[in-house]
Amino acid sequence: MRLPVVAVCGATGTGKSKLAIDLALAFNGEVLNADAVQLYKGLEIATNKVTEAEMQGVKHHLLGILDPRDGFRYNVHHYRADCWSLIDRINFPDSPRLPIIVGGTHYYIEAVLWKDFLQARTIVSDSKDTPSAIPVAEKREPEPVKEQSKPLEHLPHRSWPEELM
Repeated sequence: MRLPVVAVCGATGTGKSKLAIDLALAFNGEVLNADAVQLYKGLEIATNKVTEAEMQGVKHHLLGILDPRDGFRYNVHHYRADCWSLIDRINFPDSPRLPIIVGGTHYYIEAVLWKDFLQARTIVSDSKDTPSAIPVAEKREPEPVKEQSKPLEHLPHRSWPEELM
Protein backbone atom coordinates (compact mmCIF):
# COMPACT_ATOMS: atom_id res chain seq x y z
CA MET A 1 0.00 0.00 0.00
CA ARG A 2 1.27 3.47 -0.86
CA LEU A 3 0.77 6.35 1.50
CA PRO A 4 -0.49 9.83 0.62
CA VAL A 5 1.88 12.79 0.46
CA VAL A 6 1.62 15.40 3.22
CA ALA A 7 2.48 19.04 2.53
CA VAL A 8 3.32 21.52 5.28
CA CYS A 9 3.50 25.05 3.91
CA GLY A 10 3.24 28.54 5.27
CA ALA A 11 5.03 31.77 6.02
CA THR A 12 8.55 32.12 7.38
CA GLY A 13 8.96 31.43 11.09
CA THR A 14 5.64 29.63 11.63
CA GLY A 15 7.06 26.27 12.77
CA LYS A 16 6.72 24.31 9.53
CA SER A 17 9.94 22.32 10.04
CA LYS A 18 9.06 21.39 13.63
CA LEU A 19 5.60 20.24 12.57
CA ALA A 20 7.05 18.19 9.70
CA ILE A 21 9.53 16.50 12.05
CA ASP A 22 6.77 15.76 14.58
CA LEU A 23 4.64 14.26 11.79
CA ALA A 24 7.58 12.20 10.51
CA LEU A 25 8.26 10.83 14.00
CA ALA A 26 4.58 10.03 14.59
CA PHE A 27 3.88 8.48 11.17
CA ASN A 28 7.21 6.96 10.06
CA GLY A 29 7.95 9.68 7.53
CA GLU A 30 10.76 11.45 5.73
CA VAL A 31 10.96 15.17 5.01
CA LEU A 32 11.43 16.73 1.57
CA ASN A 33 12.56 20.36 1.63
CA ALA A 34 10.45 22.80 -0.41
CA ASP A 35 12.37 25.98 0.34
CA ALA A 36 14.09 27.20 -2.83
CA VAL A 37 16.93 28.86 -0.91
CA GLN A 38 17.57 25.93 1.48
CA LEU A 39 18.44 23.84 -1.57
CA TYR A 40 21.77 25.70 -1.59
CA LYS A 41 24.79 24.90 0.61
CA GLY A 42 26.23 27.48 2.97
CA LEU A 43 23.06 29.47 3.60
CA GLU A 44 22.07 27.81 6.89
CA ILE A 45 21.83 30.99 8.95
CA ALA A 46 20.17 33.11 6.26
CA THR A 47 17.48 30.46 5.69
CA ASN A 48 17.11 29.21 9.28
CA LYS A 49 17.84 25.70 8.00
CA VAL A 50 16.98 22.94 10.47
CA THR A 51 20.04 21.62 12.34
CA GLU A 52 21.04 17.96 12.77
CA ALA A 53 19.87 18.11 16.40
CA GLU A 54 16.49 19.58 15.39
CA MET A 55 16.05 16.80 12.79
CA GLN A 56 15.82 14.27 15.66
CA GLY A 57 17.05 11.50 13.38
CA VAL A 58 14.38 12.12 10.73
CA LYS A 59 15.75 11.71 7.20
CA HIS A 60 15.69 14.99 5.24
CA HIS A 61 16.03 15.35 1.47
CA LEU A 62 16.81 18.27 -0.87
CA LEU A 63 18.67 20.30 1.76
CA GLY A 64 21.99 21.88 0.80
CA ILE A 65 22.27 19.89 -2.44
CA LEU A 66 23.34 22.78 -4.70
CA ASP A 67 26.37 25.05 -4.69
CA PRO A 68 25.44 28.72 -5.21
CA ARG A 69 28.82 29.27 -6.90
CA ASP A 70 27.60 27.04 -9.76
CA GLY A 71 24.90 29.55 -10.64
CA PHE A 72 21.19 29.39 -10.04
CA ARG A 73 20.09 27.14 -12.89
CA TYR A 74 17.94 24.82 -10.76
CA ASN A 75 14.25 25.62 -11.21
CA VAL A 76 10.76 24.37 -10.43
CA HIS A 77 10.92 21.78 -13.24
CA HIS A 78 14.09 20.27 -11.78
CA TYR A 79 12.58 20.38 -8.30
CA ARG A 80 9.42 18.57 -9.35
CA ALA A 81 11.36 15.79 -11.11
CA ASP A 82 13.68 15.36 -8.10
CA CYS A 83 10.81 15.42 -5.64
CA TRP A 84 8.70 12.88 -7.55
CA SER A 85 11.70 10.57 -7.78
CA LEU A 86 12.25 10.82 -4.03
CA ILE A 87 8.55 10.27 -3.30
CA ASP A 88 8.65 7.05 -5.33
CA ARG A 89 11.69 5.85 -3.35
CA ILE A 90 10.36 6.90 0.08
CA ASN A 91 6.87 5.57 -0.57
CA PHE A 92 7.97 2.19 -1.93
CA PRO A 93 5.02 -0.25 -1.78
CA ASP A 94 6.82 -2.96 0.24
CA SER A 95 7.86 -0.66 3.08
CA PRO A 96 6.22 2.73 2.62
CA ARG A 97 7.27 5.78 4.59
CA LEU A 98 5.20 8.95 4.65
CA PRO A 99 6.63 11.65 2.34
CA ILE A 100 6.28 15.07 3.99
CA ILE A 101 6.98 18.09 1.79
CA VAL A 102 7.77 21.18 3.88
CA GLY A 103 8.65 24.73 2.98
CA GLY A 104 7.56 28.16 1.96
CA THR A 105 8.25 28.07 -1.77
CA HIS A 106 4.63 27.42 -2.65
CA TYR A 107 5.10 27.12 -6.41
CA TYR A 108 7.50 24.21 -5.75
CA ILE A 109 4.89 22.48 -3.58
CA GLU A 110 2.10 23.19 -6.07
CA ALA A 111 4.20 21.81 -8.93
CA VAL A 112 4.53 18.51 -7.06
CA LEU A 113 0.94 18.22 -5.85
CA TRP A 114 -0.99 19.50 -8.86
CA LYS A 115 -0.28 17.42 -11.95
CA ASP A 116 -1.18 20.20 -14.41
CA PHE A 117 0.40 23.10 -12.49
CA LEU A 118 3.23 23.58 -14.98
CA GLN A 119 2.76 24.04 -18.69
CA ALA A 120 3.13 20.93 -20.82
CA ARG A 121 6.46 22.25 -22.08
CA THR A 122 9.15 21.10 -19.67
CA ILE A 123 12.91 21.47 -19.65
CA VAL A 124 13.47 18.26 -17.72
CA SER A 125 13.78 15.47 -20.24
CA ASP A 126 13.04 12.48 -18.00
CA SER A 127 10.25 13.82 -15.81
CA LYS A 128 7.21 11.62 -15.24
CA ASP A 129 3.59 12.71 -15.12
CA THR A 130 3.22 11.83 -11.43
CA PRO A 131 4.72 9.38 -8.99
CA SER A 132 3.03 6.05 -9.59
CA ALA A 133 -0.21 5.31 -7.77
CA ILE A 134 -0.15 8.31 -5.42
CA PRO A 135 -3.40 10.24 -5.13
CA VAL A 136 -2.74 13.76 -6.42
CA ALA A 137 -4.68 16.57 -4.75
CA GLU A 138 -7.40 14.17 -3.71
CA LYS A 139 -10.23 15.74 -1.71
CA ARG A 140 -10.49 14.17 1.72
CA GLU A 141 -13.33 14.28 4.15
CA PRO A 142 -12.42 15.86 7.51
CA GLU A 143 -13.39 12.97 9.78
CA PRO A 144 -10.77 10.47 8.54
CA VAL A 145 -8.13 13.20 8.69
CA LYS A 146 -9.14 14.07 12.26
CA GLU A 147 -8.96 10.39 13.21
CA GLN A 148 -5.48 10.02 11.71
CA SER A 149 -4.24 13.09 13.56
CA LYS A 150 -5.19 11.84 17.05
CA PRO A 151 -1.58 10.80 17.87
CA LEU A 152 -0.61 14.47 17.44
CA GLU A 153 -3.28 15.94 19.75
CA HIS A 154 -0.75 16.46 22.56
CA LEU A 155 1.24 18.89 20.39
CA PRO A 156 0.52 22.63 20.68
CA HIS A 157 -1.70 23.75 17.81
CA ARG A 158 -4.60 25.87 16.68
CA SER A 159 -7.55 24.11 15.09
CA TRP A 160 -9.24 25.12 11.86
CA PRO A 161 -12.65 26.66 12.47
CA GLU A 162 -15.32 23.98 12.04
CA GLU A 163 -17.07 25.99 9.30
CA LEU A 164 -13.96 25.57 7.11
CA MET A 165 -13.85 21.80 7.53
